[in-house]
Amino acid sequence: LRAMIPTERGKSIGITQQTVKTIFSNIAIIHSYNETLLRGLEVRLRTWSSSTKLGDIFLQMGSFLMVYAEYCNGYPIAASTCRELKNIKEMSNFLMKCQQNSNCRLALSDLLITPVQRIPRYILLLKELVKNTLPDHIDYADLSMAKFKLEQVTSALDLKKQQAENMAKLMHIRDSIK
Repeated sequence: LRAMIPTERGKSIGITQQTVKTIFSNIAIIHSYNETLLRGLEVRLRTWSSSTKLGDIFLQMGSFLMVYAEYCNGYPIAASTCRELKNIKEMSNFLMKCQQNSNCRLALSDLLITPVQRIPRYILLLKELVKNTLPDHIDYADLSMAKFKLEQVTSALDLKKQQAENMAKLMHIRDSIK
């Protein structure tokens, strides 16, 4: 994805800063946030004991989850823009080279849905942690509350995700008719 950031190379194949913003929205903020979460979890795992807590980390992240809303809202347009760009030979070649250079099996269009799916994956993780944590453990209440908090956010984001998926399907049908 870093290869998509507007550079002289990007300009040579017709990618404008606005096109990059349309496709990637606030992904840099989401990426930074997830790196912070990962670092917090890694610290706890390095110092693991029977009283180690993880739930508080997820509770703290709850207030930041709405950054996903902007991304989810923009996803249908991002997916459509990505499909349109794939019809441009230079762009299609560029995307293929980026995919090969990154050793990634997924195409850009497949990667774009990943942030939309992130929070439901956190909830699955928290469900497993709650299920496997004794009710009298010091972290049980925080894990349960974090799961509840993320489920609330997910309810709002799931609606946006469904709308985005429906829009993507419609765009695909529209594009196939052309």
